Amino acid sequence: MITRKLVSLFAILGVSSAMVGCMYGENGELLGTAVQGVGGNGSNNVWPGAIAALSLKRSVTDQYGITNSGHGITDPSQLCIASTISGTGCQMTSQWEAWLNDNKNNGTNANAHQQMMKGIAKCAVDPGFTIVDSQNHQFPGQWGLFDSWQTGSLQGQPDHEYMSGCILTLLNGNNESLQLCIIGPGGSPFSDACDDTTDFTIREGGFYGDLFAATPSSYIVGPGTSPPDPNGRDCYATQGTYCCAENDNSCTQHIILTGGMDGTESRCSSFAYTGPNNMYEYCTSFWTNREPGRNYTHGFTTFIPKAN
Repeated sequence: MITRKLVSLFAILGVSSAMVGCMYGENGELLGTAVQGVGGNGSNNVWPGAIAALSLKRSVTDQYGITNSGHGITDPSQLCIASTISGTGCQMTSQWEAWLNDNKNNGTNANAHQQMMKGIAKCAVDPGFTIVDSQNHQFPGQWGLFDSWQTGSLQGQPDHEYMSGCILTLLNGNNESLQLCIIGPGGSPFSDACDDTTDFTIREGGFYGDLFAATPSSYIVGPGTSPPDPNGRDCYATQGTYCCAENDNSCTQHIILTGGMDGTESRCSSFAYTGPNNMYEYCTSFWTNREPGRNYTHGFTTFIPKAN
């Protein structure tokens, strides 16, 4: 369960007021620190190229036995070898390790899958718990949303969307630091308020989609009345820009900027409130013109510290 909601992220300097993170280290080194609470370190975060590579697309996970769409098995299989689980970590299953080390396209997929596994671990398992592969690459937990994924499948569409939204909140192209809080619908732990309600008062944006689908989706909403900056932390890296405008159907990137949370461009159809005096307004149902009639009801809204 989430006991603390603050984590060290990585931001880009000099690109509007938005924030971004850096690439996966060869040995899975920990580059950030949890700023509050017991246990756990923050690591450098998810490169947008992991989304561009469609790392969790169902046809990709089918190749490694993580899913088996031909037999109706669409929930990604357990992350850990059960006999290796301890209070501090576990060894990754052979299916996930084979996926992790995919070396097609001269290593492009391998890097993208390693980046994605960072996001999976940070979102799924608790601080102080680390998933390791046979080469001792380490993937530490942070939010602890789905500890049950250690020993069983990630079950059902709501869980797929929660994990997708959480991973998308971690997008970061380069290497400076940012602190972040995430809030979503569904009760505790998802809707818990930020621990630091004095500093964490700025709504940064919304994140929703389904990275595990046959056709993956990944969407970002701006905090106010307009889409987020395409040069912000979610989209930009030194390797390029990884986002498309919602109405740009000629763009081939897979992260879509879909409007704001307020006003005429709002992509949030309902809000809820949490925290002291209901200080945190967060979205409980996102939508996009890319998928008319569909509502994503298990995404996340992010909050960041107020300016000094």
